Amino acid sequence: MSAIPFIAGTASASETNGYGTGSYGIGAYGGETGSETDTGTDSETDGTDTSEPSLENTIRFDGIGTSDVSEYEFTVTGTVEKSRDGGASINEEDTIDGNRVTGSLTGWRDAFRFSGDLDTLTVTGQARVYVNGNRVDPADYGGEQSQVVTIVGNGTYSEYQLTSDGSVEVIEGDDVTVASEGRAEGSIERGVHRLRLTGELVDFTFLEGGTQVYLENQRIDPADYSGDVTLPHVIVFDGTDASGPTNYSFTVDGRVSQSEYLGATIDESDSLDGATVTGVVGVGERDAYRFDGSIVDFSSAGEANVNVEYDASL
Repeated sequence: MSAIPFIAGTASASETNGYGTGSYGIGAYGGETGSETDTGTDSETDGTDTSEPSLENTIRFDGIGTSDVSEYEFTVTGTVEKSRDGGASINEEDTIDGNRVTGSLTGWRDAFRFSGDLDTLTVTGQARVYVNGNRVDPADYGGEQSQVVTIVGNGTYSEYQLTSDGSVEVIEGDDVTVASEGRAEGSIERGVHRLRLTGELVDFTFLEGGTQVYLENQRIDPADYSGDVTLPHVIVFDGTDASGPTNYSFTVDGRVSQSEYLGATIDESDSLDGATVTGVVGVGERDAYRFDGSIVDFSSAGEANVNVEYDASL
C-alpha cells in the first residue's frame, strides 16, 4: 500500500476581550458600505506620516461601528509606514517589521501608506478594509476574515457542540476543546466561551441545557444552524475481492465522518472516537469515510483494498 500524503493546516493569532452577561446588540455599521474617496491630505508632520510620492498607496482599517477588537496583518512588496489618512489615529502598539505590519483596533481607524503592491492581508473581526479608497476582501489577497462565536453562561449547566466549514480556535473558556479541525465541544454554566472560526458556522447544537449564543455582536438561534458539512477527501476500504474480513484503524488531523461513497454501507459497529476510526469491513462489502486534513496514523490487517481520493466528487 502506498504512502498517504499529508496536508498542512493553518492557524491564526489569538485575541482576548472580555464579555459581560448583558446585551450585545450592535446596529448598522458606521462609516462606508461600499467604497470611499479620500477628501483631503494630512497637514501634520509628526514623523510617522509622509508626503513622499514613493508611498503612493494607502490602506485603511475601519472599525467604526464595531465594539470588539479587530486584528490585522498585511505585507507589501515595497516600504510602509503609519498614516493619519481618513482621520486614522497613530497607534504605537501597531508594529512594522520590514514590509510586514501587524496591529489591532476597536471602534476607530488605522491607516498606512505603502509603495509597491499589497501582497497578503488577514483580518480577524469586523473591521472593514480600504485600499486606495476602495473596499477590499482579504480573501482576494490570500487571507481570510474570521468571525467569533460567544457562548454566555446563564447559570444553567449546558453542553454544546459546534461545527464550522473552516477551522476552530478557542479564544476563551476552560471547559471547551477543539475535537477536530472544524468541530468544538464544551460545557458551560457561568462565564463566557469564545471561539474563532475561519469559515462559516454550519451547526450549533445544545446537547444539554441551553443559553445565549452570539455570532460576532448578534445573538443567534442555534436552531438556525443545523447544516451538515461535506468533507472533501474520501478513504474507502473495499472488501469486494477479499476472502475474509479486514480490520482497520486510522486517525486524521481534521474531521472525519462515515460515508456511503461508492455504495459503502454505514456500519454502527465501526467506531468513531474524535478523529480516530476503528472498524471491520466484511467480504463483499465497502466501508467509506469522508475527512479533511491529513491521515496521520493508519493500520490495516486483511485483504481489502484501500483507496484514498483527495477532493472526491459528492
